[in-house]
Amino acid sequence: MTPADEDACADQYEIAQALTEAVGLPAYEISNHAAPGEESAHNLIYWRYQDYVGVGPGAHGRLTIGGDRLATETHLSPEAYLEAVEQTGAGVRLAEPLSAEAQLTERLTMGLRLIEGVTLYADDVFYEDEPRVDRLRRLIEDGFIADNCGRLSATARGRPVLNRILYELLS
Repeated sequence: MTPADEDACADQYEIAQALTEAVGLPAYEISNHAAPGEESAHNLIYWRYQDYVGVGPGAHGRLTIGGDRLATETHLSPEAYLEAVEQTGAGVRLAEPLSAEAQLTERLTMGLRLIEGVTLYADDVFYEDEPRVDRLRRLIEDGFIADNCGRLSATARGRPVLNRILYELLS
């Protein structure tokens, strides 16, 4: 199977953005549109990097407990999950703290999908890497990222190439 032509895909993306906007369904996330006030509250929890509990076989969660951001996973097979619930009261297989770098990666990866963007904080590990800060400045100067007082968002020019932007910011 031949991959779709990238230019054609970009053109189709732009058409979809214009058509949905024209009928009152603006983008609030890179691939989601809704009438104002009708955005998916469920998905916004992930994209805004809020806490969520993974329940059921194979579920993942992110929880802040005692100042630590934990990545949680439950047992994948229903049998192992149920056995763990019966033995321990929970089906959790893994609960480990995420490093500051991992948290930054997740926050940027999810938050830059949103039109509202994501906030970088003064104490973020992002600022400890001068080449990365220089790449951010270049992305802002080139019009791919907007910086509104530390709140970064992908611009209309940047959204179609968000994966590349994330690569630049996180490598």
